[in-house]
Amino acid sequence: MLKDLIEKESKNQNIVVDSFAEASQLDYLLKDYLNLKGLNSDNYQVNSHKRWLESLIQNNDIDRSLITTFQEEALWQEIIKSDVSNLVNISHASTLASSARQAIKAFNLDASKLKKSRNYNVSSFVRWLEYFDNFLKDNNWATYDDIYIDLIEKNSLSNDVDCNLIFFNRFPENIINRLYSNFIQASGSGYHFINPKSNSLVSKSIFNELSDEISCCISWACQKLIHSKTGSVAIIIPDYKNNFRLKQMINDSINLNIELNDTLDESNFVGLKSDSLIKNQIISSAIKTLEIFDTSSDFSIFSRWLRSPYIDCSFMDINNRSLLEVDLRNKLMSQISFLDSYVHNGLKEYIYIINKDFCNYLSIPVEYFLSLPTSQLPNNWSSNFIFLLDKMGWSLNNFNLDSQIIFLWNEAIKDFSNLTPILGKINYHRALSIFESILNSKLHVENISSRSIYISENIEDISAGYDSIWVSSMNSSSWPKLTSLNPMIPIELQMDLNFPNSSPNMALSYSKSLMKRIENSANEVIYSYSRADLDSIYSSSPLIEKYSLLEIKKYPNIIDHYKRKSKITEEVIDNPPRYKKRRIKNAINIINYQSRFPLLAFLTGQLSCKRVKPLSKGMRSSDRGIITHRTLELIYSGVNRFSSFKPSDNYIRECIIKALDEFFGKASTNLKILYDLEYDRIKSIVDSLLLEDANRSNFSIHSIEENNSLIISGVAIKCRSDRIDKLDDNKHIIIDYKTGSSFNINSWFKDRPQNLQLPLYALIYRERVDALININLKPNDIQYKGLSKEGVDLPTIKKVLTRDQWDSRISSWEKSINVLVSEFVNGDTRINIDEINAIDDYYLPLARFDRNYYE
Repeated sequence: MLKDLIEKESKNQNIVVDSFAEASQLDYLLKDYLNLKGLNSDNYQVNSHKRWLESLIQNNDIDRSLITTFQEEALWQEIIKSDVSNLVNISHASTLASSARQAIKAFNLDASKLKKSRNYNVSSFVRWLEYFDNFLKDNNWATYDDIYIDLIEKNSLSNDVDCNLIFFNRFPENIINRLYSNFIQASGSGYHFINPKSNSLVSKSIFNELSDEISCCISWACQKLIHSKTGSVAIIIPDYKNNFRLKQMINDSINLNIELNDTLDESNFVGLKSDSLIKNQIISSAIKTLEIFDTSSDFSIFSRWLRSPYIDCSFMDINNRSLLEVDLRNKLMSQISFLDSYVHNGLKEYIYIINKDFCNYLSIPVEYFLSLPTSQLPNNWSSNFIFLLDKMGWSLNNFNLDSQIIFLWNEAIKDFSNLTPILGKINYHRALSIFESILNSKLHVENISSRSIYISENIEDISAGYDSIWVSSMNSSSWPKLTSLNPMIPIELQMDLNFPNSSPNMALSYSKSLMKRIENSANEVIYSYSRADLDSIYSSSPLIEKYSLLEIKKYPNIIDHYKRKSKITEEVIDNPPRYKKRRIKNAINIINYQSRFPLLAFLTGQLSCKRVKPLSKGMRSSDRGIITHRTLELIYSGVNRFSSFKPSDNYIRECIIKALDEFFGKASTNLKILYDLEYDRIKSIVDSLLLEDANRSNFSIHSIEENNSLIISGVAIKCRSDRIDKLDDNKHIIIDYKTGSSFNINSWFKDRPQNLQLPLYALIYRERVDALININLKPNDIQYKGLSKEGVDLPTIKKVLTRDQWDSRISSWEKSINVLVSEFVNGDTRINIDEINAIDDYYLPLARFDRNYYE
């Protein structure tokens, strides 16, 4: 394709392709190729259709102003929102309406004839279209589709435009035939349309598993690059950016090929980082900075700003800001917005004590924002965004950014400002939301060179300039593309006029045209598919059946490679250190880990590794446990003899509310629904537990939440028993509340006993313990599980031991616990294969053990 372009050498050659992504790719590739050949790349310019159209408007006498796609989208949304207030997805409806209007223009349809339709979607669209066209007419505006008609059908193109225009790929398919002849007549002989062709070698390849397909196409591309000094390769892997497993396959294969080939590095692989502008970390940090001033944001937004490496503040560097963030988080009682906390709730005064200059630094943007009107025009908000970012330490000048990112950022600011005549005055929250959506639509394309492998998820995004192209996942389920109809235009009409993708035949035709374009763009094209992926079974797409089967040699597989590599891995014995502290923090959990999986005890107890708590809806089970334990502590603290304990409903209510208030703090009002749900849950548990205890023999409460400790293997182990009951015959029962999943007490009798909280209490209270009871607390389902001596009146306990058996069991626990603590103190880091499920993905990198390889 590049050679075809070079053969048409002339000054100011303008190449027009379908999209911005294609234009960026071809521009990078073409200039790199020409510079390598010693030719002048300044004679060539690559544009998308829309950017070319904008340049034509500047050189032609057009009496209407061209509006941007963002203005068009905003106008549709405002019209639809004002007409149908209860429509759920206005953004989707506006996209369909815009596409329907484009089709009407392309096929020269009479929209008034659609008014007779009884279809609600069609009649709504016709009504919106009338509002839309009238608004354009009143403001003398035109969309891209209108300008196409003005320029081409009305012969308004200037004949003295000094350039050669080469259209690669296509105009929108439904208007190309109608416009070609008019366009050429209007513009003169200086314009050319070409479809570059090459005698490309096209073949197919079949794999058993998707992992083999991905591994092979990456390795194939690497070999192409290694054996060619100027080769460029494109790989199409559909929808990989939304599939974490697929993305991991790609990264693993890339890393393996880099490891095996000294001539390759990460710079040879492009496209993986090509994404919407808002996903760029630096641009994202700007949005997070602006969100600080949104009243709907909470402390976490300000927290991220404090820790952001993209903020430049001479009064407090990132290390000191991070320390301040930790300090504030420890003192945080509730999640309120930054502005409220800074202005009304003492944050400003607290920061002033820590760092006076930093407090004054923050006060400038805060006071400026509070002085602004609550509603402003988009162009005013644009200026305010820039001012606030600058005063909050974020500026484009602070970073060595790709010129394309800077261009797109400035373009996004301009596009947002251009919405002023459409949106009018809007509040800050809506302004920021719209600006974010504009940034999200801006595509950043990585720089491509003639020595690169471009990985894309869209076959439409691949343009000319590549020597070889591999298209994966060409199975019958995904190719040809599916039929796609627009509900805003009668279905029968779409099918009669052969709208793109309006029928299986049209969808097939569109898929074939994409394949033809790919095959006309490169010297070699390979289509592939895999027969299976997880539980899905696939067959070949009928569109690739005609191509000959290419037997590609087995390229290195990531799993096989590392399995082979592991056989020659050098083993280094590095004995872990002894535990040197005088007390084991969180001792019961550490001892339980030591019993099941010693390595976890070492990681958590010696290295202080912490499992990242997964996000969950509502409250975590651990938080529920805290509230429940505190409630029962308050209730049973008022008990002496249970037979005389007649708690009133008001007493129970006050205890529950006090426990909830201690946990929720100032957030109890904002989280009232969650607060009330927790109240009902705990009330059910308390009522059931009091009823169960009332059915027992009379007892008194000996202690509540009693702190105790003992020395084992030279280290102190501290613990706190939930409750100790004393029976009338002076027997003592140690009780531990369980609010999570229940367990089987048979684990106490294993060679390496587990769930050792109550056995540990038995050692501490050795001389006055007669029963060990776990009470599983669930609403409307209270269960007693445990162990007792003979003669203890606990009918629900089935496991009863004689005095000799009891003493023997206590001695056995003492021996086992001493062994476990001694192992931990001496740095035991064994991996217990029988308990492999105890280690989860959070600890796998530290364990250097993968259960999949083991299996």
